[in-house]
Amino acid sequence: MPGSGKSTLGRSLSAALDVAYLDKDEILERLFEIRGIGDIAWRQELSRASDKELIRSVQASDGVVVSSLWRGPGTSAASGTAVEWLAELNRPVVEIFCFCDAETAASRFKSRKRHPGHLDASRSFQQLLDQLRRLAEAGPLHVGELIVVDTRTEPNIEDVAQRIRAKVEEINAV
Repeated sequence: MPGSGKSTLGRSLSAALDVAYLDKDEILERLFEIRGIGDIAWRQELSRASDKELIRSVQASDGVVVSSLWRGPGTSAASGTAVEWLAELNRPVVEIFCFCDAETAASRFKSRKRHPGHLDASRSFQQLLDQLRRLAEAGPLHVGELIVVDTRTEPNIEDVAQRIRAKVEEINAV
Protein backbone atom coordinates (compact mmCIF):
# COMPACT_ATOMS: atom_id res chain seq x y z
CA MET A 1 0.00 0.00 0.00
CA PRO A 2 1.13 3.58 -0.48
CA GLY A 3 3.38 4.80 2.32
CA SER A 4 4.32 1.29 3.41
CA GLY A 5 7.98 1.67 2.48
CA LYS A 6 7.99 -0.07 -0.92
CA SER A 7 10.17 2.45 -2.73
CA THR A 8 12.63 2.90 0.13
CA LEU A 9 13.01 -0.86 0.56
CA GLY A 10 13.10 -1.45 -3.20
CA ARG A 11 15.94 0.99 -3.80
CA SER A 12 17.99 -0.55 -0.98
CA LEU A 13 17.33 -4.10 -2.17
CA SER A 14 18.26 -3.17 -5.72
CA ALA A 15 21.67 -2.02 -4.51
CA ALA A 16 22.13 -5.02 -2.19
CA LEU A 17 21.19 -7.49 -4.95
CA ASP A 18 23.06 -5.57 -7.67
CA VAL A 19 20.06 -5.45 -10.01
CA ALA A 20 18.11 -2.64 -11.62
CA TYR A 21 15.29 -0.86 -9.81
CA LEU A 22 12.03 0.12 -11.48
CA ASP A 23 9.42 2.26 -9.75
CA LYS A 24 6.10 2.74 -11.48
CA ASP A 25 5.70 6.16 -9.85
CA GLU A 26 8.93 7.35 -11.48
CA ILE A 27 7.60 6.29 -14.89
CA LEU A 28 4.26 7.95 -14.17
CA GLU A 29 5.93 11.17 -13.04
CA ARG A 30 7.96 11.27 -16.25
CA LEU A 31 4.68 10.97 -18.19
CA PHE A 32 3.22 13.86 -16.15
CA GLU A 33 6.20 15.95 -17.21
CA ILE A 34 5.82 15.00 -20.88
CA ARG A 35 2.02 14.96 -21.23
CA GLY A 36 0.91 17.24 -18.42
CA ILE A 37 -1.30 17.08 -15.35
CA GLY A 38 -5.06 16.63 -15.54
CA ASP A 39 -8.01 15.27 -13.63
CA ILE A 40 -8.40 11.79 -12.12
CA ALA A 41 -9.39 10.25 -15.47
CA TRP A 42 -6.22 11.69 -17.04
CA ARG A 43 -4.13 10.40 -14.15
CA GLN A 44 -5.63 6.92 -14.60
CA GLU A 45 -4.90 7.04 -18.34
CA LEU A 46 -1.27 7.92 -17.68
CA SER A 47 -1.13 5.30 -14.94
CA ARG A 48 -2.16 2.58 -17.43
CA ALA A 49 0.42 3.88 -19.92
CA SER A 50 3.09 3.68 -17.20
CA ASP A 51 1.96 0.11 -16.41
CA LYS A 52 2.66 -0.85 -20.03
CA GLU A 53 6.12 0.71 -19.92
CA LEU A 54 6.86 -0.95 -16.57
CA ILE A 55 5.81 -4.37 -17.89
CA ARG A 56 7.93 -4.00 -21.05
CA SER A 57 10.94 -2.98 -18.98
CA VAL A 58 10.57 -5.90 -16.57
CA GLN A 59 10.10 -8.37 -19.41
CA ALA A 60 13.27 -7.08 -21.10
CA SER A 61 15.37 -7.32 -17.92
CA ASP A 62 17.45 -10.18 -16.58
CA GLY A 63 16.49 -9.39 -13.01
CA VAL A 64 14.97 -6.36 -11.38
CA VAL A 65 13.41 -5.02 -8.21
CA VAL A 66 10.01 -3.53 -9.05
CA SER A 67 7.95 -1.20 -6.91
CA SER A 68 4.30 -0.45 -7.58
CA LEU A 69 0.91 -0.38 -5.97
CA TRP A 70 -0.22 -3.76 -7.30
CA ARG A 71 -3.80 -4.65 -8.19
CA GLY A 72 -4.76 -7.56 -6.00
CA PRO A 73 -7.87 -9.72 -6.15
CA GLY A 74 -11.03 -7.69 -5.62
CA THR A 75 -9.25 -4.39 -6.33
CA SER A 76 -10.70 -1.93 -8.82
CA ALA A 77 -9.25 -2.18 -12.34
CA ALA A 78 -8.78 1.60 -12.15
CA SER A 79 -6.18 1.25 -9.39
CA GLY A 80 -2.79 -0.41 -9.26
CA THR A 81 -0.69 -2.43 -11.64
CA ALA A 82 -2.08 -5.78 -12.82
CA VAL A 83 -0.18 -8.86 -11.60
CA GLU A 84 -1.23 -11.63 -13.97
CA TRP A 85 1.71 -11.06 -16.34
CA LEU A 86 4.20 -11.81 -13.56
CA ALA A 87 3.35 -15.52 -13.76
CA GLU A 88 4.47 -15.51 -17.41
CA LEU A 89 8.01 -14.37 -16.66
CA ASN A 90 10.66 -16.99 -17.36
CA ARG A 91 12.45 -16.39 -14.08
CA PRO A 92 11.77 -16.58 -10.37
CA VAL A 93 9.35 -14.06 -8.90
CA VAL A 94 9.67 -13.17 -5.23
CA GLU A 95 6.98 -10.98 -3.71
CA ILE A 96 8.16 -8.73 -0.93
CA PHE A 97 5.12 -7.74 1.10
CA CYS A 98 5.75 -4.57 3.06
CA PHE A 99 3.82 -5.07 6.29
CA CYS A 100 2.80 -1.71 7.71
CA ASP A 101 -0.31 -0.56 9.56
CA ALA A 102 -2.59 1.85 7.73
CA GLU A 103 -2.11 4.65 10.26
CA THR A 104 1.68 4.66 9.85
CA ALA A 105 1.38 4.46 6.07
CA ALA A 106 -1.14 7.33 5.99
CA SER A 107 1.11 9.53 8.12
CA ARG A 108 4.09 8.79 5.87
CA PHE A 109 1.99 9.39 2.77
CA LYS A 110 0.72 12.77 3.92
CA SER A 111 4.17 13.93 5.03
CA ARG A 112 5.92 13.18 1.73
CA LYS A 113 6.10 15.43 -1.28
CA ARG A 114 5.18 13.80 -4.60
CA HIS A 115 4.62 15.14 -8.08
CA PRO A 116 1.37 17.18 -8.19
CA GLY A 117 0.14 14.95 -11.03
CA HIS A 118 -0.64 12.23 -8.47
CA LEU A 119 -3.44 14.49 -7.17
CA ASP A 120 -2.58 13.56 -3.57
CA ALA A 121 -3.95 16.87 -2.24
CA SER A 122 -7.42 15.95 -3.50
CA ARG A 123 -7.85 13.33 -0.74
CA SER A 124 -8.43 14.08 2.90
CA PHE A 125 -6.45 12.24 5.56
CA GLN A 126 -9.58 10.26 6.47
CA GLN A 127 -10.24 9.24 2.85
CA LEU A 128 -6.63 8.12 2.54
CA LEU A 129 -6.75 6.24 5.84
CA ASP A 130 -9.96 4.44 4.80
CA GLN A 131 -8.36 3.42 1.48
CA LEU A 132 -5.19 2.20 3.19
CA ARG A 133 -7.16 0.19 5.75
CA ARG A 134 -8.91 -1.63 2.88
CA LEU A 135 -5.57 -2.27 1.19
CA ALA A 136 -4.01 -3.51 4.44
CA GLU A 137 -6.84 -6.00 4.89
CA ALA A 138 -6.15 -7.47 1.45
CA GLY A 139 -2.66 -8.61 2.48
CA PRO A 140 -0.07 -10.14 0.14
CA LEU A 141 -0.80 -10.87 -3.52
CA HIS A 142 0.71 -14.38 -3.37
CA VAL A 143 2.46 -13.90 -6.70
CA GLY A 144 5.58 -16.03 -6.68
CA GLU A 145 7.41 -16.81 -3.47
CA LEU A 146 6.43 -14.61 -0.53
CA ILE A 147 8.63 -12.78 1.94
CA VAL A 148 6.94 -10.53 4.50
CA VAL A 149 9.00 -7.58 5.71
CA ASP A 150 7.89 -5.42 8.62
CA THR A 151 8.42 -1.89 7.29
CA ARG A 152 7.01 -0.05 10.29
CA THR A 153 10.66 0.31 11.25
CA GLU A 154 13.77 0.14 9.09
CA PRO A 155 14.41 -3.50 8.09
CA ASN A 156 17.82 -5.14 7.89
CA ILE A 157 18.47 -4.90 4.14
CA GLU A 158 21.17 -7.56 3.99
CA ASP A 159 18.90 -10.00 5.86
CA VAL A 160 16.06 -9.37 3.39
CA ALA A 161 18.45 -9.65 0.43
CA GLN A 162 19.73 -12.98 1.76
CA ARG A 163 16.17 -14.25 2.14
CA ILE A 164 15.50 -13.28 -1.48
CA ARG A 165 18.67 -15.02 -2.70
CA ALA A 166 17.64 -18.17 -0.80
CA LYS A 167 14.13 -18.12 -2.35
CA VAL A 168 15.58 -17.67 -5.84
CA GLU A 169 18.01 -20.58 -5.29
CA GLU A 170 15.13 -22.70 -4.00
CA ILE A 171 13.00 -21.90 -7.07
CA ASN A 172 15.88 -22.56 -9.47
CA ALA A 173 16.60 -25.90 -7.81
CA VAL A 174 13.14 -27.21 -8.67
